[in-house]
Amino acid sequence: MTSHLRDRVARLGEPEWRAALFPLSVDGMIVGASMTLLSDARHGRKGGLCCGGPRGRQPPRGRRAAAARRGRGRG
Repeated sequence: MTSHLRDRVARLGEPEWRAALFPLSVDGMIVGASMTLLSDARHGRKGGLCCGGPRGRQPPRGRRAAAARRGRGRG
């Protein structure tokens, strides 16, 4: 069984061994970032920039669109 990511990387010209390892490296980054955020939360620290960036402080897209329809903001 192959993954979508492996197939895509192989089609872009990467060697087979690198295409096979690519999904593992992406999953590893996700696990590492998740564990860092979990550790920070357990020690009372705020998450990094990925969680507190400009999009993190905006209301959900649905509410912004509804407010724009009512004329109270820009969607």
